[in-house]
Amino acid sequence: MKKLEFASHPANLGLVRNCVRQFLQDRGFPNRQVDLMVLGIDEACTNIIRHAYHLAEDKLITLALESHPKGVRFRLRDYGEQAEAAKVQGRPLDHVRPGGLGLHLIHHAFDQVDYQRRRQGTMLVLTKFAPESLLISSQVTKQRRRRTGERAGPESQSSSHRNSTEPKR
Repeated sequence: MKKLEFASHPANLGLVRNCVRQFLQDRGFPNRQVDLMVLGIDEACTNIIRHAYHLAEDKLITLALESHPKGVRFRLRDYGEQAEAAKVQGRPLDHVRPGGLGLHLIHHAFDQVDYQRRRQGTMLVLTKFAPESLLISSQVTKQRRRRTGERAGPESQSSSHRNSTEPKR
């Protein structure tokens, strides 16, 4: 598991996008899916900044990036104002106007989207299952490693990273 902690300044989202992109590419996801998931995470972070933190640039956001046997999971945590469950929905797609499509994008990018209310703030859990071809390739690689005694590289070993970024002023 990798973990990023960063301030709610929009300038920090470039770092988040780069980390998510590298994490997904290291796990062999197709480029189209990588792009969609990166965009979905970016949108979720933007929603936290706008709606939970009301544009405050110095609040904590935590992103955990996890691999599991069937895919990947992202846990995005904020400590801000919680949205009412009934209001956590995108606008109708047939209304042509700017804004309001982020939730549709997040649901399109991920197979499971789960909002978990906490005593303070919210945990958004986003899960993407790997394509069948990626799962088969991963199983073949593990079998080959077992036969040859090869160890997994650092990208497949569990690690915890803390990347804190001072808020931009």
